[in-house]
Amino acid sequence: MKIGIDGSIFVFVGSGVANYSFNLVKNLLLIDKKNEYRIFYSSLRRPKNFYYLDELKKLGAKIYDYPFPPTLLRLWWGNCHLLPIEWFIGKVDFFFSSDFLRPPTNKRTKGITTIHDLTWKIFPQFHEDWIIKAHEKKLAKTIKYEDEIIVDSLNTKKDLIKYYPEIDNKRINVLYPGIGKEFKIVDDKERIINILKKYNISFPSPQSPIPNPFLLYVGAIEPRKNLIRSIEVFNELIKDEKFANFNFIIAGRAGWRKENIF
Repeated sequence: MKIGIDGSIFVFVGSGVANYSFNLVKNLLLIDKKNEYRIFYSSLRRPKNFYYLDELKKLGAKIYDYPFPPTLLRLWWGNCHLLPIEWFIGKVDFFFSSDFLRPPTNKRTKGITTIHDLTWKIFPQFHEDWIIKAHEKKLAKTIKYEDEIIVDSLNTKKDLIKYYPEIDNKRINVLYPGIGKEFKIVDDKERIINILKKYNISFPSPQSPIPNPFLLYVGAIEPRKNLIRSIEVFNELIKDEKFANFNFIIAGRAGWRKENIF
């Protein structure tokens, strides 16, 4: 079979959706040597991130790279719904997308898409207007084409059923993301202690090799991550003597509307 994939999201290396999409494609290429993978890629920005494509090419993927600006793709596919993906990558049996856009496909091409959450629908105040509109258009096309839908959690499946009852439940598949090899337990105690001290994570005493307990958040620092509420809850938690020595560590890049958090 020939499987098409929208890889334009790869340019946003470091973001959750980009990491999810890249690692999904990478691991499919590692374990599946029978099918052919065709990756559509389009970006004029961040050329330093294009090494993602080289890695996938070495694993056997066919790369179809076009220098289209994102605004042009949004006009073609988001607003006008013109130019099927097959014009750019040739005939495919399946096409997978996990970004804001769902390009048109030929009638015989089966669509597959990942929907990570519906926060843009349930909590629109935490999203920019253009992002909300992009998600709305993509989901409308996903419903129209009767795509198979992958969700990261049972909660997202429940949200889809609640807000979009017209979707056949059988087409919503809960597939939990895997764990990359870079995530592993570190046994080097000296290295652990040096990292903890580097970031001023407190210890019960200067002689103690074990730090105080801490909660860790890693991700973009912005309101839609529920950080403000998390901080409020943590401030209440440490009023209890049992949790008074806990730390709350927030690590990540500053995102949209970060001012209220800082």
